[in-house]
Amino acid sequence: MSCNIINALKNFLKIFESKGLTQIQGKNVSVITKQLHAAVVSLDEVCTLPDETYGDILRGFTKCSNEDFKEVFQHLLIQKRIDHFSSHILITTSFHGSSFSESTLAKI
Repeated sequence: MSCNIINALKNFLKIFESKGLTQIQGKNVSVITKQLHAAVVSLDEVCTLPDETYGDILRGFTKCSNEDFKEVFQHLLIQKRIDHFSSHILITTSFHGSSFSESTLAKI
């Protein structure tokens, strides 16, 4: 995959993070989910999927007009922060070098 395509896919993910569902006509979750899946899988295949993608996608889904839908992803972001700090504490207290982090693709 060319650098231009990789950069375009990463840019697509960042645009989704900042604009969320507002960029999709009719705010169609099914459409954006398919697009995000394609971008994430493509980047993962060439080992260029950024670690922050999971959080970026969660933040993107909080940018919508449906408050109930938004709350679900806000709660997932809070849980992500809790998990991050919990795993950081576990790693710094040393569990014989074991890694407790999931891959970015598995989280998504």
